[in-house]
Amino acid sequence: MAQKRRLKTKRVGFRKDASFSKCPSCKQYNTLRRSKTRNIFETIVKGGTWFKVYRCSNCGWRGYKSTFVLTRDNLKMLGIYIIIAFATGFAVKFIIQKFIR
Repeated sequence: MAQKRRLKTKRVGFRKDASFSKCPSCKQYNTLRRSKTRNIFETIVKGGTWFKVYRCSNCGWRGYKSTFVLTRDNLKMLGIYIIIAFATGFAVKFIIQKFIR
């Protein structure tokens, strides 16, 4: 049977579960749990950003934690994408200026 070969794809960023991270207040690991939103502002922040509301079961801290992570490799890739975008923009501008005049 032929095995399918999976290609490694690199993503610019990835989502993580912030409940495994450290509490900003008591510095304990694995004490954060998702908290329900209390008002419309928290609902908008939760739905429109990478920040979610968490509560610490150890000290009672409640606040926002990001679920988006950029690693060093991801930042390198993001930089390459930005450089390619600028180079493409300058090339298009040069071609348009050369052939329009």
